[in-house]
Amino acid sequence: MDGTQKLIRCTALNTQGEQSIRFVELASFKLWKYMMQHNHGMQINNITLCLWMNKTAYQDRAAVNAHCGVIEAVDQIVVSIYDQQNRFSETVVRFTPHPETEQVTSVLTSHVAEQIKQSDSVEVEVKPGYCVIKTGGVHSIHLGLSRQ
Repeated sequence: MDGTQKLIRCTALNTQGEQSIRFVELASFKLWKYMMQHNHGMQINNITLCLWMNKTAYQDRAAVNAHCGVIEAVDQIVVSIYDQQNRFSETVVRFTPHPETEQVTSVLTSHVAEQIKQSDSVEVEVKPGYCVIKTGGVHSIHLGLSRQ
């Protein structure tokens, strides 16, 4: 991988009226949005296409990025869990605004059984990066979000 990932940046409004910024991989956004709306009753708004770059990729393209407009510090959290019984590894990847990284990491690891944590079968890696956020809106058909 070249250190980049296409993401959707959006706002999620939960049933208590709390709003948060979410970054979701483009390939899974349509399903994620459906699940958030139908299973959790959330409203998903302000959908914007963006490109996440790890810190090195961002710095390598510094001259170009200076012209891109809106840049936001976003970290990639990679949680790898080795399943000893089935002898394979499961990896979960999340993107989060930098100020929320510690909290999101804590939530992700709280779902792992204590015995797995103690057996050193869990690895958490935080990769700092930046999102270049497309300005001017995005037509839903470009994202594969229309019903057509």
